Parts: sequence; structure tokens; C-alpha cells
Amino acid sequence: MSLKALVYAYVIGGITFIPLLIISLIAFTVYTSIPVKDSDATKSVGEKPELSGTDLAEADESTTTTTADLSFDLNDLPKPRRGWLTMRRTFEEVAFDGSYVTLMKSFLDSRSKDPKRSRPRDMWYVVLKGKVLYLYEDEGMTECEAAIELGSHEVVIYPEGLPDGELFTKRNAICLRPKPEKVMPSVTRKMQLSSQNVDEKAEELGDSNQKKKQEKERLLELERERDSAREEASDPSTPWFIFVRSSVEMEDWYLSLIHASDHPANSSTLSPLHSVYSPADMNHIVATLDEQPDVIPMRWLNALLGRIFLSYYNTEALESFIIERLMKKLAKVKRPNFFSEVVITQVDLGNRPIMFSKPMLKELTKEGDAALELHAQYKGEIRITTKAVATISLGFKPYTVKLILAVVLRELEGNLVVRVKRPPSNRIWYAFTHMPKMVLDVEPVVSDRQITWGMILHTIESRLREIILESIVLPNMDDIAFFDSSSYSHRGGIWPDAVRPRNRMSRMCRLTMCPLHLPLLMWTSRLHRATLTPTPKLSAPALTGRSA
Repeated sequence: MSLKALVYAYVIGGITFIPLLIISLIAFTVYTSIPVKDSDATKSVGEKPELSGTDLAEADESTTTTTADLSFDLNDLPKPRRGWLTMRRTFEEVAFDGSYVTLMKSFLDSRSKDPKRSRPRDMWYVVLKGKVLYLYEDEGMTECEAAIELGSHEVVIYPEGLPDGELFTKRNAICLRPKPEKVMPSVTRKMQLSSQNVDEKAEELGDSNQKKKQEKERLLELERERDSAREEASDPSTPWFIFVRSSVEMEDWYLSLIHASDHPANSSTLSPLHSVYSPADMNHIVATLDEQPDVIPMRWLNALLGRIFLSYYNTEALESFIIERLMKKLAKVKRPNFFSEVVITQVDLGNRPIMFSKPMLKELTKEGDAALELHAQYKGEIRITTKAVATISLGFKPYTVKLILAVVLRELEGNLVVRVKRPPSNRIWYAFTHMPKMVLDVEPVVSDRQITWGMILHTIESRLREIILESIVLPNMDDIAFFDSSSYSHRGGIWPDAVRPRNRMSRMCRLTMCPLHLPLLMWTSRLHRATLTPTPKLSAPALTGRSA
């Protein structure tokens, strides 16, 4: 190695050696030094320090506070509800009087471009804020027609006395019935209507006698409407009837109105139900749901449902149940105009059960909302036989035909949504996400005339598809009630008055009334008396005689 190379090596080595030495010393100090605020140098770096008694108490208190805070971490405050609803003071729609003035007013309103005039007469944009229900003419909420204080009203489903499965339908109404002790439960703009001099108004606006007469007739009609409106609005006993276009939304409005009527504004919706529903228990299900092993998705369920179906599908009880449910549905839907009577006489479910696959949990909250989606598929033959009376018009002569038709469903496939709302709801809602694929035919079985017109059968088939679309395809849903609320103060839910008695004696009383437990109680009582009665001692002669 040359002298020049030795000089370069010495200089460069000296320059790099010092920084490397300093870095090594720093690293050695850091990795071997005692951690800050640790008085015990023998502890390892990863070991946690022990807590004193005071620290343990503070930690337990913190843990308790965190656990208690879970009960407040709920999304259960009432939200402002709004939407277009039909609201009026009578259950039945007011009949059209047919007068010239009313006819012309309805005609002009229907052709008007002003949304306030073209909307139906009893349709309002309704907003629920706190304990007050407001009625507006449009979504801009500029003009308020009425304000209803819900604390002064009882909320019921009208007509009353219906089964739970028939409460929420488009034909029923939510009734706001004023409480007797309340003086002015609602205020409407019609209370401010003032009377007017009809003759003076007619003289001012009419030029000829004919125009004056027409104007006077119009003003008299308006005055009669004003008088009726003032009398109706000023009567504190007049109820309100609310009609909702969707059954599932009707339940939402009903439960919201009941809460607003019974509880303070902006109060928790789940706290009043603590005796029948525990968010903590629901939260436990949410937290531990994914801990369960993932079994074969739906094979076990299809096997179980198929086995139960094959035990039940040929029974008269199932046929009667389906006929009763279908007849109730037919009574609520609009039939084709040429059908005056439709009666279901027979239901044959075939021998193939419906199969489910691709389950997906869509929602599960500690507030109690649950929803799932699954794929439903059916291939078989479900045959529903009906008797119908049709009025057929050919040319200028209509005649009546008695028909026996069979509606045959051979295939059905689609995604089904199943939903259970948060308490106090007591029903399961279900619907298809889209119109399901169906192979549906309507076949004439027999008639008193030779009916083979494809137009009539096609009309019936189209109407059946419309009924399915209007009933069980989102946003429309059908429901199945799983709790009977007919014996409680509020209908259509599971309320605090449905809680079981907590008294031990009450449970014992119910136990003794059960026929299955009576023999056991009688035997236990006899055994108890036998143990308390002393056994008589036998005399010596008796012993001698027995031995002999």
C-alpha cells in the first residue's frame, strides 16, 4: 500500500470512527438505563407495576362508570317525524254533495298548477315535533293549518277491537281522541273564520241579475262550509283520523304518537319499557353473536322447515288458516271491476317446501332493531281454487257468469327482507326487495258458460301481480304479529303493563292452578302429613300372632 493510500485511510477512518463511537455509547445508555418513574430497577421493561389499594378502588370505579355509561350510549331519543298524510275529523270521507259550486271548485283545483290547490283536500304535510303535531299545506311549512297537542289526546287504532294481525292496514286509521278533561286539545285555522254579508258581497261583484244570483249561490255555499268548519273545529270532542299510505309507516307513526302522548318531549323511547326490554341484554347478543361457530348457512333450517311442512301440508287446519288469511287480504284490496264476488274454496300447497339460502344479517342494534335478508326459491305447484261472479259486457248487453278459477304458482324466486323493529313493536315485517320472478297462471276450472277469453284471465293475472307488488314488495311490507295485545291498555305493541308479576306468591298461585301440577301437590301434601304423624307401636300379642 502506498503512502498516499495510508494517509487517506487514516483521515477517513478517524473522521468516521468518532461519530460511530458516540452513537454506540448513546445506544448502550438508552437500552441499559432504568425507566423513568420506576424505583425498582429489578423489574423487567414489559412488566406492569402493581396497583395499591387506592389505585385498585379507582380502577374499579372507572370500570363501573364505563359499564354504566353503556346504558346511556343508546340512540333512543325520538326523532322529528314528517310526511304527507291524510287527516280529517271523520273516519269516512265526506260525501260529494254534487252542487255546481263544489263541482266547479274541484274541477278548477284539479287543473291548477298551484300544488296547494291541486293536492287532495284532506292531504297535509304533517310534522311531529315534541308533543305537538303540526299540519302544513306544503313542505315549505309556511302556512300551518292546525296544531294538535298530543298530551291531550288518546292514541288508538280505529276501528277498535281488531286482532293484532289486522291493526296496521291502509283501511284503518290512527285516531287521536281528545281526553275528557282537556279544554282545547287542538287549534285550527278554521276557528278564525268570520261570517260575511252574502248580499253585500253579491251586490259588489255582480253586474247583472244572473251574475248576482250565481255569485250569491257561491257565497252561500262557502258560508255553509265556514259554519260547518267553525262548529267542527271548535268542538273539543271531535277526534282526528290519520290515514297512512303504507302499513309499515303506519306502525312507525302510531308508536311515535303514543310515545309523544304518554311521555315528556324528547324523552327516551326505551326507558319506559325497561320492565319488558333490556338494552343491556340485547347488547350482549350483539357483542357475542360473532363468537358462535359458522355452521353450514341454511341447510339445517331448510331441513327443519321441510320436515315440519311435510307433517302439516295436508291438514285441514293449515288449509283453513291460509284461506282465512287470504280472504282477509282480498277484502282489503281493490278487485277488477267486473268481479262482484270472490270466495276461496280450496288451497293445495303441493309437496315441495320453499327453500332459503344466502342469509345476510343487515342490522342488529342494542336498541332492538333487527333485519336480515335471504334468498327464497320455490319450484312446485301451489293451487288456489276460487269461486267468482263476473259481469261480462259484450256489446250493449251485460250478463253474469259464475266461474271457478284456479290460481297456480309454479315458480317463485327473489330476495326476502325480514325485519323486527325496536320495542315496543310486536310484529315481524317481511317483503321482497324487488318484484320476485314468478311463473303464475290463472286457469278456468268450470263455468256455466264456455269462458276461454284470454283477456279476462290475463286481467286477473295482472291484478294478482299488482296485489303482490302493492303488498309485499318494498317499500310495502306485510306483517305477522307474535304477541297478542288485545287485553292491554295500548294495542299494537308490548308495553310495560304486559310484564310478568315479580311476586313469588303470584307465581305459586299460578302453579297451583295448573292441572298438571295438582296431582304432584296432592302427593307432596300427603307425604308431608305422613312424616308428621307418629307410627303406632304394635303390642306383643299382635307380634306373637303375626309370627304364628
